[in-house]
Amino acid sequence: MVKPNQESKKICIYPVFNFRVSEESKEQIKDGFQFSNKTILRLIKKEEIDAFRKEPIFLIDGAELIPLINTKTFVFEIEGDYKQADRLCYELILAMRLHKTEAVFCKFFIIKEKAKPIGFGCINPPPPYKPSVYRLNISDIEEVNNWVSKINKVNLDKNSTFRVACERFDRFYEERRVDDKIIDLAIAFEALFTGDITEILRYMGKIVGLGCSMLLGQNAEERKEIKEFLKKLFAVRNDIVHGTEFKHKIKVNREEYGITEFSIHIHNYLRDSIKKLL
Repeated sequence: MVKPNQESKKICIYPVFNFRVSEESKEQIKDGFQFSNKTILRLIKKEEIDAFRKEPIFLIDGAELIPLINTKTFVFEIEGDYKQADRLCYELILAMRLHKTEAVFCKFFIIKEKAKPIGFGCINPPPPYKPSVYRLNISDIEEVNNWVSKINKVNLDKNSTFRVACERFDRFYEERRVDDKIIDLAIAFEALFTGDITEILRYMGKIVGLGCSMLLGQNAEERKEIKEFLKKLFAVRNDIVHGTEFKHKIKVNREEYGITEFSIHIHNYLRDSIKKLL
């Protein structure tokens, strides 16, 4: 990657993958929608793609990147240095994943100065599976903007426990092995609900289950179900870190789940918890 000159103003462009906007909404935002963190969502322009293809920096190291984008590709446009831009892009991807379950993601970014590309870099890898397409319309965009505002107010740089929970929530999309997903989920819930009492591991499932059930449960039956799922999460996590391979079903409240189905249930509880606590 060509490192940017920090002394002059830069624009960072992040192509957004596994992402579609409805035709009606596309017409309304093709020239750009600005989120509360100043990030702009817009369609990439043909002349931009043509300019990228002619740049020497994309003819060597980045030769495989430009063919991934076309005139149907939406991008995040963020003004500032790439470190600040990465943080804002992360907040926006997190907000979108909190709003809907599908795995929208960015693979790389391009740095522009005076409309000329001067560098690029790769960020988080795509999910190791083919996810369902993330589809957005105008009403969704307003909701996502609301989550962006809430995330920005939390200030993840200073709130370490909430940052850990959000990072592990995101890693769920990127892990290849489902047992690694389980470990990430357990760490996320520990960060959200246990604070500085993580030394009492034998009670962790009960503590987290109680906290999550009180946060999300609408009635006694829902609270009981949530507590049982979270207690089982920590039991499964403990088995995994001690070498157990889960080929059998996981029983929760008389129902049986495969480990992938079980992990999706837990991930949904984590999503709802983060949204409630923002």
